[in-house]
Amino acid sequence: MVHSRLVERFHEALTVSGELQFSPLPIQPEDFEDFATSKDEPGHIDEQELLRRADAHAAQIRERQRLTELTSATPKARDIEIDRAVS
Repeated sequence: MVHSRLVERFHEALTVSGELQFSPLPIQPEDFEDFATSKDEPGHIDEQELLRRADAHAAQIRERQRLTELTSATPKARDIEIDRAVS
C-alpha cells in the first residue's frame, strides 16, 4: 500500500516537472511496482532483489556521469569511449 502510493506520487511528480534524463534515485518506478505486488503475484520481488536492482541502476548512473565528465582526453578519444560503452 505504501509503495503503491509512493509510485503514484513519483508519477505525479514527473507530470509536474517533466521526465529527467536520469533518475536521481537508483530505483525505477517498475522496481517499486514489482516490490509492491503481493508474494503470490507474478513479478513480485523481495527486498534483496530490490536492493540488487538499485545497485545496478546506481552503477549505470555513475557510468553515465563518468562518461559526461570533461577529461583531458581528446574529443575523438572521448567519442570512441562513449561508443564502446553504448555498444
